[in-house]
Amino acid sequence: MITAVTIDASARAHSHDDRVVLRFLAAPSDTAAGGRSVAAGSVMEWIDKAGYACAAGWSGSYCVT
Repeated sequence: MITAVTIDASARAHSHDDRVVLRFLAAPSDTAAGGRSVAAGSVMEWIDKAGYACAAGWSGSYCVT
């Protein structure tokens, strides 16, 4: 799985910005049995990573999700 976190170029110019873009690319290992959909565990992992990014950005420190 490839995970990318990107920040808009205009966001870098400001001292504080609350925008974070997460892009998750499903790999063949992320498919459910039969290969016709994404496994629920993979989706939950992506949601957890997004939650961490939001929590850490809001709090300004390490967070546990």
